[in-house]
Amino acid sequence: MNNIGMETPLSNGSVIKLESPDDIINIILNLIYSTPIDDSSNIREKINRLVADNKMSFGELFKLNNLNNITKKTKIYINGNNNQVNKIVAGDYYDINVSYVIDWSIRFYDSAGSTSDDILQDLWSKILADEMKHPASCSLRTLDKVRNMTSYEAKAFEKLCKYVIITNNDYFVFDTGFSSNTNDNNICREYIINAELNFEKDILPLIECGLIATDRTLAVDHSDEYELNVIPFNCDNILFVLDMNNENLLSTDQFQSHKVLFNEDAYFLTSSGIELYKAIKNTCGIETGYGYIIACFLYYKMKYNIKKAGIHYINNGLTSNNLLELAEEQVKKQFGITGCKNDILIRIIENFINKYKE
Repeated sequence: MNNIGMETPLSNGSVIKLESPDDIINIILNLIYSTPIDDSSNIREKINRLVADNKMSFGELFKLNNLNNITKKTKIYINGNNNQVNKIVAGDYYDINVSYVIDWSIRFYDSAGSTSDDILQDLWSKILADEMKHPASCSLRTLDKVRNMTSYEAKAFEKLCKYVIITNNDYFVFDTGFSSNTNDNNICREYIINAELNFEKDILPLIECGLIATDRTLAVDHSDEYELNVIPFNCDNILFVLDMNNENLLSTDQFQSHKVLFNEDAYFLTSSGIELYKAIKNTCGIETGYGYIIACFLYYKMKYNIKKAGIHYINNGLTSNNLLELAEEQVKKQFGITGCKNDILIRIIENFINKYKE
């Protein structure tokens, strides 16, 4: 057995190599209409023949046309704008149960094929592209959740992806600024308003879709048992660090009772939300909204009276200098002051990040 693609026996004894997006359609045509896998004609020719022979219902034609549009977009995400569609070496499929691949293809066809909306077709194409590159990256459960999404919800989720933070195995977005609560930080609120996001119209529907969890508590335990009380947040090669080892943070009662010191609400992605986030990021990238994330970071630093904090760019295991300190030094040098409004610091830190990423 070679290591290129996966050979799957189908209903008529044929085999298929899952190497390109068109192979999803080939599986469906073989299972439903016994179309030979080794037929060298293109997908459109196969569909036209079935229609001419009155073998295909209007409903199946509708779904196959939609799926054909999705696979065209998928090829672009896999190969760029090249006309030549290269085959994917999918040796990892050998570790996956053959029946799962067929089940996944049928479920994808049934779900994605029912979608004629351009925005949702684009999302389906990203899912398929990521599945081709990273087999079994999208579960059947996630396919069902995406099937029930509207185009507005798909756009809302993609906008939200810009602000996803990773710590340990959790993927989440800070909730600061999403409500009209007067206790929220004004700068964070401005970023969310400018992004045209809010809790009622965007977060609640995504919770109902099953992409955001109902549990919103981001609680990190720190006590006298730990020598290094550091909270790290990762976001696209940027490491944000809050040093909670600060005597000003601890009252006697907190210290003795081991209470949570850092406790904020956040919107956590579910397992399906994480899969969808990765599919989007892996296929077309995500333009991270650093401004909002930095604003939240500075807000929490002030709120918890944290004296030590750092923002670092990480590349190939190498960590940059503390960008927060560099920004504060630049402000002091330019304006002769040791403190300034956070919006100035945010712009300077964003410039540092952009230079590192060039």
